[in-house]
Amino acid sequence: LSGDGALTKAGDGTLTLTGANTYTGGTTVSRGVLRGTTTSLQGAITNNAAVVFDQATAGTYAGDMTGSGTLTKLGVGALTLSGSNSYSGGTIVSAGSLRGTATNLQGDIANNAAVVFDQATAGTYAGDMTGSGTLTKLGAGTLTLSGSNSYAGGTTVSAGALQGDAASLQGAISNNAAVLFDQAGVGLYAGNMSGSGSLTKLGTGTLIMTGSSGYAGGTTVSAGALQGSATSLQGAITNNASVVFAQASAGTYAGNMTGSGSLTKLGAGLLILSGTNNYSGGTTVSAGTLQGNTTSLQGAITNNASVVFDQTAAGTYAGNMSGSGTLTKLGTGTLTLSGSNSYSGGTTVSAGILRLGSATALPTIGALTVNGGEIDLNGNNLTVSALAGVGGRISLGTGNLTASTAGDTTLSAAITGTGGITKSGSGTLILSGANTYTGPTSVSGGRLAVNGSVTSDVTVGSGGNLGGSGTITGVVSNAGTLAPGNSIGTLTVSGSFTQAASSTYQVEANAAGQADRTNVTGAPGNAIIAGGVVQAVAAPGVYAPSTTYTIVNATGGVTGTYAGVSSNYPFLQASLAYDSNNVYLTLKPGGFAAGSATANQAAVGAALDQSVAAASGDFATVVGTLATASLSQGQAVMNAISGQNYSGFSSAVVGAGQLFMSALSQQLDAARGGDPRGSMRVALAEACELEVCAPGAWSLWATGLAGFGSIAGNTNAGTVTYSAGGAAAGLDYRIDPRLLVGIGVGFASGSQWVSGFSGRGSTDSYQATLYASFAEGAFWASALAGYAYNDNRMTRQIVIPGLQARTATGGTGANQLLGQLEAGYRIGLFAPAAATLAPFARLQGTTVMQNGFTESGAGSLNLSVAPQTTNSLRSTLGAELAGRIGTDRPVGLMVSVGWMHEYADTARPVSASFAGAPGSNFTVLGAPPARNAAALALAANTAIAKSTSVYFRYDGEIGGGSDAHALTAGFRMSW
Repeated sequence: LSGDGALTKAGDGTLTLTGANTYTGGTTVSRGVLRGTTTSLQGAITNNAAVVFDQATAGTYAGDMTGSGTLTKLGVGALTLSGSNSYSGGTIVSAGSLRGTATNLQGDIANNAAVVFDQATAGTYAGDMTGSGTLTKLGAGTLTLSGSNSYAGGTTVSAGALQGDAASLQGAISNNAAVLFDQAGVGLYAGNMSGSGSLTKLGTGTLIMTGSSGYAGGTTVSAGALQGSATSLQGAITNNASVVFAQASAGTYAGNMTGSGSLTKLGAGLLILSGTNNYSGGTTVSAGTLQGNTTSLQGAITNNASVVFDQTAAGTYAGNMSGSGTLTKLGTGTLTLSGSNSYSGGTTVSAGILRLGSATALPTIGALTVNGGEIDLNGNNLTVSALAGVGGRISLGTGNLTASTAGDTTLSAAITGTGGITKSGSGTLILSGANTYTGPTSVSGGRLAVNGSVTSDVTVGSGGNLGGSGTITGVVSNAGTLAPGNSIGTLTVSGSFTQAASSTYQVEANAAGQADRTNVTGAPGNAIIAGGVVQAVAAPGVYAPSTTYTIVNATGGVTGTYAGVSSNYPFLQASLAYDSNNVYLTLKPGGFAAGSATANQAAVGAALDQSVAAASGDFATVVGTLATASLSQGQAVMNAISGQNYSGFSSAVVGAGQLFMSALSQQLDAARGGDPRGSMRVALAEACELEVCAPGAWSLWATGLAGFGSIAGNTNAGTVTYSAGGAAAGLDYRIDPRLLVGIGVGFASGSQWVSGFSGRGSTDSYQATLYASFAEGAFWASALAGYAYNDNRMTRQIVIPGLQARTATGGTGANQLLGQLEAGYRIGLFAPAAATLAPFARLQGTTVMQNGFTESGAGSLNLSVAPQTTNSLRSTLGAELAGRIGTDRPVGLMVSVGWMHEYADTARPVSASFAGAPGSNFTVLGAPPARNAAALALAANTAIAKSTSVYFRYDGEIGGGSDAHALTAGFRMSW
């Protein structure tokens, strides 16, 4: 087709042009598809539908294509577009290649084959390129990709420069010229970049590279930040902004980094810098470890994680290192620190030499650990917050090393030089190496334990502590605390030893006879004791009655004495003795009386103190174990072994007798003659008093008894609590209306226990008595006399910390005499004498004679309890009001109040001795009964037959913090 005419394609079909067309009027594609090659399609094309170049061989389309249509490239040949194109329908490359510039190639391209930009000058491709095809950059110019590209075939930069960002540059890039990332924000490039070309980072944003890079042309960071790892960042880097290594695992950056920019290390992994770096923007280590040498690590370093110098040759780090991180020295070479460093994480020397090139080369706030390497102070003074390590050496030169340790550390490195060591801080520093430094050693705080050797004079200040089991060659002057050994051990001083007046010598000792010791040997080999005190720190154990330890031995002699000695246990007494070459410490169980809190404890303690020297067998074990008891434990044991529980026997027996006499008194009250209606004292009334019968000559009665109460303790004795139950019965005969005589018997069984003591006592009482009553008008008097036998038994537990619990069992009998006198006067109230008011006086007396006895079951702590006699003489002054209610079967009621007073001694002593110390007697006192008490009684009775009545009665006593309660119920039958 030739001529100057135009070609228009209309219709929906496809028109294929195969000829060699030369018409000049242009082509319009209005509908459908126009298909051809660069031979058949030429000139200006207005493309509002679809144009297809099916190019089997290379060809060029030089026309300008406009319109809204699409361009499709088919065929294996190359199509070059050299015109100025503005069609907007997009381009599809299905086969072969499409070639052009940013002027010819524009809009979105679906690239499933190959697109080639041959850019001689700068140009921008703003479209979005998709598909499976490749992009190739040719030409010396710069092509800027500003769209969002996702083509998958990879990119080749053969000449010039390809510029974009993480949105337009993606996938694998074969870079043999230049790639520029102009990143305004944060972007991720995950592709792999290879080739001989260079990478330049522009823009204020951050470019993150996560692929594997092998391009050889180097990297320039001109603005923003370039982030990657040792896999994605490699080769020479000109860093004029920021390079960030986010290293999750171990990796090596072998390139050389220059420029004015900074390096930041992120990630938990190890990054090794092995190149020659001279970037000037400083280094920040935020996580993980950054490792290098003085060639690769330089300038200011903000170290908040870990920096490692692996120095195989001599080198100097002149920068300043700050932050919270650690510094580690590896490698056989020498690293000299000449800057002013303030990092706080501590320094570790594991190999080679770390030399201080300035007084501020190591910070004072960090720990120093020497693990096989050497640190050379180079004549500088150094203060560290902790000092530790295994092996290696510390060369002081003329410098002084101060360890201000707060925790406990051990250093086995050998310390050399003419400088000195100062120990401060509250922690413990253990020196276990063979140290040859000759400067002074000062202990101003905490503890210095020499387990190796020191060839230095040692001065211990008032706040210091010196110990260990090694050897000190020099003069030891102690103005603080000397505590040889690490637990129990011997410290050797080859020279002399001086103990100042305000100082302490702390000695650990055990029951096996071992103790801390200081041996002073060599020349002059003397120990000068100018005062101070010895603190004995005894280990738990069973101590012999006397154990003597040598705590100082001086071959050149001992002069002077200590001002005093103490023990860490209140019941382990310490004393000192001297001879010309030794100081001796003696530990003895004792001080029990002095450590008591009560009079009873003091009595037991005095017996223990008296018997310690001769103690043997089980008793020696007991006092030896008590030697290491605490004050409260010792006081509790002195209570437990005192036998104070036995004081309850006498109180229980007296109480049982009084309960029995009260029951008999009720019978005498009920049996008195006189006006039947006026004798309504109804503790136990006979039926005839209720006007249902005439009084009989004989009467038989029986009653059940129950009682309980407590005797208040005090600061010396525990409260006694008791309970009892029993029965009583009797027979009486009325000789005439005024006089009655009778006999009564009873039995009571009870238990008692004492607060603060383990164990319980029991008492069985068997009682018999004769009684008589006389009444004349309104006056009456009565008397009784009796005897009781009491069987007492006790089981008590003894617990001593460190020994097996023991149970002591004791039992004894007690004879008891009983007696009572009572008189009163009955006044009738309310005619015809329906009630009476009777003031009365009663006097009860009893004597208890308890036999001595010896316990069993508690070994040497069994008590031999001495016989004892207990008396009670008690008066009661009171009045009772009696009356009745009802007519068919009247019920008698009574209420009584009174005041009781005890005249006899209320002390309840227990005198005893231990089976293991029979010659050391002691007496303890139990809780004393109240001397005064208020008495209250309530009773009711009624007749159940012509000659039989039943009753119930309550009696209570309250006073002085003590109380007693009794319940009785029974019957009386007359004939």
